[in-house]
Amino acid sequence: MKANTLSLTGPNLISLGLAIVGALILFAALSGRKLPLVSGDRAALIVLLVIGMAICANSGINRVAAAGAWAHPLAIAGYVLGALILIVTAAGFFGFKLPLVPNTHSAIAAVGLLAAGKIIVGILHRLIA
Repeated sequence: MKANTLSLTGPNLISLGLAIVGALILFAALSGRKLPLVSGDRAALIVLLVIGMAICANSGINRVAAAGAWAHPLAIAGYVLGALILIVTAAGFFGFKLPLVPNTHSAIAAVGLLAAGKIIVGILHRLIA
């Protein structure tokens, strides 16, 4: 009987494709371009959140669980960045003002920066852990 296993090495093409789509949506939202199904900043925030959660479920927390590295410092950094992304997205969506995120447009930029940090942490975790 052959078991399904998670490869802990090599690229994950689904996550890479989702990251490219997310980057395109981020660029369009920050440059003021309208996309067919993403009509405004709030919609862009939600789409970016859903794409980020899909990437995390596919190659983030899934890899941490497969490796059993729940308490690894890079995994904890990923948890913190993910929580910050959720907070900034909620603030931008509901119109709350955070110190560095006064409006929805800046929330999109902040989510992009935090997501980039989370991707870097994920790459480092893949290389180190």
